[in-house]
This record gives sequence, C-alpha cells and structure tokens, in this order.
Amino acid sequence: MAGELYATEQELVDFDVNSNNQGCNGGFMEKAFELMKKNGGLTTENDYPYKGKDETCNKGKIKNHAVTISGYEAVTANNEKDPEATIWPENPLLPNDPYDRAVARFWVQFAENKGLAISTMFYNNGEEQEKGMKESLEMLETFEEYGLGEKKYFHGEKIGMVDVAFGSIIYWLGAIEEVIGVKLFEPKKFPRLHTWTENFEKVPILKENLPNREEMVYLKLYRESVVASA
Repeated sequence: MAGELYATEQELVDFDVNSNNQGCNGGFMEKAFELMKKNGGLTTENDYPYKGKDETCNKGKIKNHAVTISGYEAVTANNEKDPEATIWPENPLLPNDPYDRAVARFWVQFAENKGLAISTMFYNNGEEQEKGMKESLEMLETFEEYGLGEKKYFHGEKIGMVDVAFGSIIYWLGAIEEVIGVKLFEPKKFPRLHTWTENFEKVPILKENLPNREEMVYLKLYRESVVASA
C-alpha cells in the first residue's frame, strides 16, 4: 500500500465470524487471511470505517477491493528463513545464535527507549531540553563503550537489526542538532560510533533511502511553531 491507503479492520470484525473467529472477541489471523482470499480482498478504512464493536455485515461497502492477497505463510521463531531472511535474504538482520539474537534485541529495545531523548531535545527549551541532551549523551556513551566495541557493525562485518534501529536515531540526531544549534555527537568523543556511522551511510540500500538532510529544513519551522504554542 502507498500514500494514505489503509485497509479496513471493521470489515474483518463484521464478516469473519463463521470460522472460529469472533469479531471483537478475537480469533486466528490465518482465518482472517482465508476470508480475504475468499472475498477477493479488503476495502479501505474510508469506505468501511472502524467502529471498535461488532456490527452487521454491510456488503454494499465491500465491492471495491483496495487490498488483496494471493497467499500467506506462517513463520517460526529462531528460523533463519523467517522473516528477516525473507525480507533481506542476502543479509539476515538477526544472528542465528539464540544468545546473539537476544543481545541484539536488547540493544534494539535500548535504542528505542533511549532514543526518545532526542525528541525531548527537539520539542522543548530550557530545563527539559537540557534533560534531553543529557540523556542523549548517556545513550551515545553507552553504545560507544558497550554496544559496538571494535566491530565494523553491531553484529560484526554485516549490517543487522541493531544498526538499522540505531542508525535512524543517529541520522535524526544530526538533523536535530542543526535545528537547535548544538553538537553532541563529536568525533573525538565518540570515535567508534563516528566510524560506524560512516560505514552505515555507505551501505547502498540505506544510502538510497536515507532522507536528504538539505531537504529537512522544514524541521526548524515546525519546531518553532510547536515551541511557540507550548
């Protein structure tokens, strides 16, 4: 799906009640997929709005199928063919070893939790902004000292899930630093992470999809309007 197209959940809630699925009371995703195949797909959220409760089937709203599926496949945990290997077959995003996978998931969660500090920097001034800067520095120091080590990427010689999770945070941090006029991510203070950043941004598939920093000037205007209305 592209743009603002969203498939309707309410169609599944109303129609998928005769296959051991029970609308709002839950069910099995495989049965939902089977219903989609049988009916030819799902219509859009706009055509069949979500109500959050069981209602009567409205067949008049499902004539135009905006989303279709040709099939589906169940995936299992700790299987190198699922699902990260399927998405990026030449470069699985999580290690095969169970311990290494657990460590990777820890760092992904750490990045998601601590990465919120850069939003605090962006949306605030004064003490709150200072708090966000302090927490952002602590996050960088932790990744520099304990997360990366001497490796090229967090998983070794190939890019992985931790690199993708942390890479998006670092990229946005750079843009936010420019907007608010500070510099936290200093090469001398974080030499390992700076080398890692250079390697990360050279990966072809990532380089092609990273936002253009020069086109992110709208962030400054957006921040000014948010801070002014606070």
